[in-house]
Amino acid sequence: MYNACPSSDTLARFANATLADHDAAKIVTHLAACETCSRKVDELEHRSEQPMLAALRNLQNEPIANDDPPLPKTIGQYEILEKIGQGGMGTVYRAVHPHLKREVALKVIRDSRLDDPAARERFVQEMQSLGRLAHPNIVHATDAGIDGDIPFIVTELLDGEDLGTWIAERGKMPVKRAVGCIRQAATGLAYAHKAGYVHRDIKPSNLFLLRDGTVKILDLGIARPMGDDRGQTVTGHVVGSPDFMAPEQFRGGAADARSDIYSLGQTFLYIMTGKHDDVSGFPLQFKRVLVRMTAGTPSQRYQTVDGLLMAIDAASRKPVVFCVMMASILLYVAICLLWPPPSSVPIVEPLPLPTSVEVTTESLVELPTDVETKIEDERRAEHMPEHAENRRRMRENKISSDRFKQEMADYKKAMAEWEKTGKGEPPIMPDMPDILPPVD
Repeated sequence: MYNACPSSDTLARFANATLADHDAAKIVTHLAACETCSRKVDELEHRSEQPMLAALRNLQNEPIANDDPPLPKTIGQYEILEKIGQGGMGTVYRAVHPHLKREVALKVIRDSRLDDPAARERFVQEMQSLGRLAHPNIVHATDAGIDGDIPFIVTELLDGEDLGTWIAERGKMPVKRAVGCIRQAATGLAYAHKAGYVHRDIKPSNLFLLRDGTVKILDLGIARPMGDDRGQTVTGHVVGSPDFMAPEQFRGGAADARSDIYSLGQTFLYIMTGKHDDVSGFPLQFKRVLVRMTAGTPSQRYQTVDGLLMAIDAASRKPVVFCVMMASILLYVAICLLWPPPSSVPIVEPLPLPTSVEVTTESLVELPTDVETKIEDERRAEHMPEHAENRRRMRENKISSDRFKQEMADYKKAMAEWEKTGKGEPPIMPDMPDILPPVD
């Protein structure tokens, strides 16, 4: 670890990924403790990526040649009804199964890419990925095959629109809905990662929002098994989307689960604000989650999607917990202010002794003071049961309130430690105590 801040030249070589691995490890350790150097590296990475980002955007924005063939009548055993989508790599048709009479989505490689080995490899990769992944938040493949020399994939026909189209037509998404979409996408990614696959191209247009609110992950054409470090580009085409790619993908490095988390974070920012690089309109309660998702260094991000899901759930609970806590405090204060103090309770006179019994000083037994008090309380309780019950409830509420204050103090201390170190998973906020209401 560096005792002093490294030189600007050293930081620049680290940002450009030209520093030796041993020295780079020292820089990573130093950046975790030095906010000034961390900001410098972020600025240097941003500058170094601008020319590449512009080139990638220009390449992706090149017009696609209009080589549409006539609408085929059938592909495989499926009857083609209409074309519903087209991209640089493939065309998607709405089709129907001849026997089941069930409508499906059928995807084929574009005619202009049939002779491109890399394009065919990507298409076959998508077939294999879809065949091995079955999850409610990943588009479900029902069939695949080859018609002549044209491979095709059959998936469920989705009713809705992708998040990119949703934002283009309606603007930024409401907070609750956006968080729900990101959480569903993260759940699907967690399943894919545990199955050994990295998506590598998470972006709004690859997240499909159904009319019932379900989110499906699309386009697994560039998904790779964990540890597959083959190049990040395909001849003539860019693999990944510049506005959502992780920095390590820009540099041609291998992508892992943390790369998908970065891309999901950029998608989170875009659907919440409608912008790629402006966090001013991002909700404060989720800003800390976003900052960690989109950290420039993979080691500073959430290491797994499960950790990300826990952080999203914790941030989602904060406003609710705060409101419940404030309501409980106000209720407790109201009880303390409005409840009559013990001194205002009327004293119940002791019952008169029977007149037929002669009482002498010799027949009286002097009782201890605490016993007399207990007898007097029992006598009052017989005449005022509600008062006794309410006093008991006030004592229990006080005990619960003191215990909750201690638990909150411990939680805040643990949260501050976690925010400082970033190690492990965030602590869980304690549940609110149940407040016993007074008896009328």
